[in-house]
Amino acid sequence: MVDLAVLGDSSAVGVGVSHQRMGLAHGIAHALAMESGRGVRWQVMGRTGATMSATRRELAVQLRMPIDVVVIALGANVVVWLTGERRWTEGARALAQNLHDAGVEAVVFSSVPPVGRFAALPQPARRILGIRARLLDALLRETLVGLDGACYCEIEFPSGRQYMASDGFHPSEAGYYQWSQ
Repeated sequence: MVDLAVLGDSSAVGVGVSHQRMGLAHGIAHALAMESGRGVRWQVMGRTGATMSATRRELAVQLRMPIDVVVIALGANVVVWLTGERRWTEGARALAQNLHDAGVEAVVFSSVPPVGRFAALPQPARRILGIRARLLDALLRETLVGLDGACYCEIEFPSGRQYMASDGFHPSEAGYYQWSQ
């Protein structure tokens, strides 16, 4: 049995779809079960608008341990709210360390969502925030190099309306499915 947790913002809790079985956590659990040939017990701890520091201070402490793998799904809010680079990287490092110290075997950080493609954001803000998303994503990747038990997982977020929820900001069922794979 693999114990999985998905931590993060509105995407972690499946905003954009009508049921968790269409969301990110269920998709990751299913993909992990298929890949490993083992059962997967999963939990989600997220909050709309969560940042790296809020995830570490408020959400991670609520997880039911023991957990083998934690997937972190964050970034869009950090991009939109213009969180500083240092705060972002120090928060990622601290979150990874806290989870590792609590006995989590693997802490997997998903890449930052492609905010530059979010139809809900007007131009030119969308373009500027897209550049910022790529910067924070690169910093996250660099920050995680060499951290015990932590890794970065690059996601090829697909393009197209069918991958976005009707709000133009969150993934649709197809978007979460692609992300979870």
